[in-house]
Amino acid sequence: MEGGNITQTNENNIQVQWGGEMGYGYVYMQETNENGCQGDVNTLEVAIGSVGIEEDLQAKIMIFPNPVTNNLHIKIPNYDLSKNYFLRIDNFLGQVVFNRALNKNNESFDIGKKLVPGGAYILKIFSNDEIVLTRRIIVN
Repeated sequence: MEGGNITQTNENNIQVQWGGEMGYGYVYMQETNENGCQGDVNTLEVAIGSVGIEEDLQAKIMIFPNPVTNNLHIKIPNYDLSKNYFLRIDNFLGQVVFNRALNKNNESFDIGKKLVPGGAYILKIFSNDEIVLTRRIIVN
C-alpha cells in the first residue's frame, strides 16, 4: 500500500495523511543527522481503516489484565451477531502467534497464557476483514 504524506512532525509525533486504500501498510523511517549520516531503517506496520463505524464498539471492548499474568480476558458488549469477529495476536516482527474466530454465542473470551509465550504483542480484533481494535499487550 502506498500513498502517505507526512503532514506534521515534532520530537515525539509524526502525523501521516494516508491517501491509499484501507488495509495494512508500512511506514519506513530512517534518521539522518546534520552531517548526513544515516541510521538503520525502521519499519512499522500500520493499519489504515475507516473512523467512526466501529468507534463506539472500540470504546466498549475490554481487554484485561495487561500485562497478562494467567489468562487474557476479552469482553465485547453488545456483540453484533450479524458480523464475524476474529482475534489475532502478532509479535513485533509481524508474525502471527495466535489466530481465532470469536464465538458468536459469547460476549466474553479467555485466552490461556500457555497459548501465547511471554513477550510484547499487538492484539487485533477484525470484523469482516476490517480492523475493529488494535491494542498492545504484554504477556509475563
